[in-house]
Amino acid sequence: MLPGLTRLLPTGDVLLTLLVNTTDVVQLGLQSNGHISSSEVTKLLRTIEISIRLIAPLLTENVTRIETNHTEVEIMVRRDKTSPEGPVSLTNENTQLDTTWETVVGDYQNYPGFAYVVLLSYRNLDSLKDNISHQSQQLMSSAATVSVSNSNTTYLPQQVNLTFHHLQSSDVDPTCVYWSDENGPGVWSGRGCTLVMSNSTHTVCSCNHLSTFAVLNEMQQGSGQLSLVMWVGVFVALTCVFLSLITTLWCRFVSRKRRGGRRGGHRLQQDVQLHRK
Repeated sequence: MLPGLTRLLPTGDVLLTLLVNTTDVVQLGLQSNGHISSSEVTKLLRTIEISIRLIAPLLTENVTRIETNHTEVEIMVRRDKTSPEGPVSLTNENTQLDTTWETVVGDYQNYPGFAYVVLLSYRNLDSLKDNISHQSQQLMSSAATVSVSNSNTTYLPQQVNLTFHHLQSSDVDPTCVYWSDENGPGVWSGRGCTLVMSNSTHTVCSCNHLSTFAVLNEMQQGSGQLSLVMWVGVFVALTCVFLSLITTLWCRFVSRKRRGGRRGGHRLQQDVQLHRK
């Protein structure tokens, strides 16, 4: 590649700034509709996660921070001859991530000579509208995307901890959730995440995978669970009706067979008596 052309190419810092500014614009555009649909959130998060994986290796500083009115991002990069070890922590105004470099790197035998960890928080994704139920889900915290150089983060051998600052002081029991888009446009799910502790201002979550995380109001989460319970009840009721119908038909069938047997036996006795006469 020509030296002059290399100088014209955008650096990692420039690309990251463009990504953050674009994220701001998208958040504002989505928020202007009142509620953000789950499919729109999925598109935004997928784009950001892919872009981060391409930009992070291009950063030259060990720590890069960018903060705007709607987005906060911190990226820590290590370029060592051997795989880095020990704890690592990233913090912004609303979220703190605590993990280890062993988790960030993953398979140390295939260590490429660099490792990075990303914490990116969104300030305008607190109100979502489910595409199916059309019910709003209000978050108690900002949503935060966690990304690392380790490509295998579906199930981590060591859990990561996230400390969320509540948007408003609340004594309502929270639920630790992540954004799952595996079986549809996207939904907040608690699979793989556990609540470590919570008070009126902060909640600590522990998760065995990486994604975009947040704290959801458990009362609003419960409305979805009530809907699930309702459908389970309907299924059980229909099953009982079906079994009752089968039982009734079987009883009628057995009853008719017995009546037929008795009539056949009575006719046989009459034939025998006539034959004897």
